[in-house]
Amino acid sequence: ALEHHISTVVTNTTARHTKLLTGLNLARGSLESLKENLRQSHAAARRRAAVLQELIAEREVQMERTLQKIHPALGAPVLDYHASAIRVAGIAAATRSTRRAFRGLPEDREEQIDIRQAPPSLDHRLLQHLHHHNSDRWRQVALILDEDVRQFERYLHSVGDSSLPAGTDPAPPASEDDRQELRRHFTARVDSAIRHFVVGLNLDQTIEPGLKKAAARARMIPRLVLPILLGGGAAYYFGGLPSAVAAAAAGLLGLAAFYLLTKTALHSTQGELIDKLDSSSSQLYQLLSRHVTQDVQAAFGHFLEQLTPAGVSTAEREKTLELQVHDLAELESRFDKLQQLLAARSAAS
Repeated sequence: ALEHHISTVVTNTTARHTKLLTGLNLARGSLESLKENLRQSHAAARRRAAVLQELIAEREVQMERTLQKIHPALGAPVLDYHASAIRVAGIAAATRSTRRAFRGLPEDREEQIDIRQAPPSLDHRLLQHLHHHNSDRWRQVALILDEDVRQFERYLHSVGDSSLPAGTDPAPPASEDDRQELRRHFTARVDSAIRHFVVGLNLDQTIEPGLKKAAARARMIPRLVLPILLGGGAAYYFGGLPSAVAAAAAGLLGLAAFYLLTKTALHSTQGELIDKLDSSSSQLYQLLSRHVTQDVQAAFGHFLEQLTPAGVSTAEREKTLELQVHDLAELESRFDKLQQLLAARSAAS
């Protein structure tokens, strides 16, 4: 009853009624000003959020473009791997051939080694050939990655500086040392992946024993010549020329058979080596593809360290402004009800 009495006294008095309307109009003016400022801030926050989302999406697009540039280069190492497999198998056969039993060095001048030293292992030869043919190629791929990262960095600074939240400083452009480190890290990772792959083939444990066995047989061939000659001389001494010819023919046939068995074993081991390397080429492609993809993602990943927190901060700011817009809308609704109430009281008086 007291509240009703006070409201009646206040609203039914003309002077006081006028003061209430004046205060309400002033409040409405302040509300409109707040609404306009809030509308501009809300629109700016939405634009900033949209730009940040665009930058994050552009990072993904640029990363995919870089991968599309780089992935065709993965086919070349596989082709080189096939060529290297055939070449290494040929060198291994030549190094352990029957002709080597009569010669100190292989015919290939590039593969000449000290006769007192053991020949390089198969995986060592394969790594040498792959490194020789692919080092320049991987350096070119690293340059492509570096240039694409720098291009997106320039795009980020030109578009995103004004969209970052207040107090967030854009990351400085990468220095030349950073760029060289990126390229060096990329090539080192690829070289390490290829090295672990070749070592994982276990050529020295699976193929090398067969080649060594064939080499041991080949080294026996020169040693068999002297017994054949001695047998022929003995046959000639005891039985004359016909016996000597027969003994020599038998010895040569045995030597030829042993030679054919040695060559067959050597070719079989060589074919096994080529088959093993060829069958593993798809694994090499998958390995290189996985490593290259990881390195590209890592190269573009540091941009998320700046964009993601900025996006979270902008989203929180946008949500806060939306709540303020809702609060002002409720306040405006209350003003409307108050004005309707004052209008009704004025009409009644």
